[in-house]
Amino acid sequence: MDLPNHVLPVDPPRTIGHSFGVMGMLAPPAARAEYLTDPSFWQHCAGSMSARDVIHVQSESGLFYAVVLVRSVSPQRTAADVIVLSLWEEVEPQILERAGMKVEWKPGGWAVVMSASGITVKDKLTTRSDASNLLQAMTAPAPSNAKGKAA
Repeated sequence: MDLPNHVLPVDPPRTIGHSFGVMGMLAPPAARAEYLTDPSFWQHCAGSMSARDVIHVQSESGLFYAVVLVRSVSPQRTAADVIVLSLWEEVEPQILERAGMKVEWKPGGWAVVMSASGITVKDKLTTRSDASNLLQAMTAPAPSNAKGKAA
């Protein structure tokens, strides 16, 4: 096979996916997106992680989805340092309606909490009214897109 001098024959299957893995994780319902950057959050699975692994994380409660890159794993394999590459957080009305919501006082301010599980959706709100307004906004039906329809 004659190749131009500047083209090198390469066998891609030997190089693609060689240095890292792609994994998925279902985070417990009480997990919050900000926990992802805490090295101890990964203690239960650090033993199977390596630097440069990419992990797709979905919360069991449906409150967030993230893609993280493992920077390093502790020598004892009990913690990992990760970078959040992408994060999607949204509290969808269906989740709130299914779970039931309430406003309650927590240290640091008022909070919107899932009644059944006790998961805090939003905390450190200044007034009870702020929390009630947020709860109302989160559980309000989505506006319909009526563009282009005759009245």
